[in-house]
Amino acid sequence: MKTITTILIGLFWVAVHSAMGQGITLHAGETYTYQFNTLPFKEVQPWWPASRPEAQLWWNAVSLVSGTELEVKMFENLSSDTPLIAHTWIAPAVSGGITLYPPNFPNVWQDLQGAFSMTVLSGSAQITDIEIVSYIPIDAINSMAYRQQFTPVPEPASTALFSMTAIFGFVWSTRRSRVSPSDCVR
Repeated sequence: MKTITTILIGLFWVAVHSAMGQGITLHAGETYTYQFNTLPFKEVQPWWPASRPEAQLWWNAVSLVSGTELEVKMFENLSSDTPLIAHTWIAPAVSGGITLYPPNFPNVWQDLQGAFSMTVLSGSAQITDIEIVSYIPIDAINSMAYRQQFTPVPEPASTALFSMTAIFGFVWSTRRSRVSPSDCVR
């Protein structure tokens, strides 16, 4: 019995560990959308002039299929707004970045909120990490850098949730079955 429990715990650990930190895999027609309401302050950026308040979006991705097309859109506030910009990357170069700055894009993400979406138009891509940056001027030659870097995490699949429930149910039922009614004190 101890062996089965150890095996089940090991399988659970492998499933959880493999799902964490590897990013999200998108196939043709699937979209990852992220909206943020604030960005953490990171540093004062010297020699970043007030004439250049800008927003940046960077990501690392791996093309899983030859000919993968990844479309990235940036939005000022919500993903339901009209995109500020949309650009498509074609494999093998699906990693990249977008920088928006004046005069074409004045004051983008200066309120530290915004959104972006990534859609795979064809093929498959694994997005491994994302960085969002906003530079806000504080004087003529310095800016404050607000930056957030993260690994996108997929939503848990219903089969994974069912499997975890089944594993815990099995472990719980075998644990309880070792106690017989004669062992109980009345």
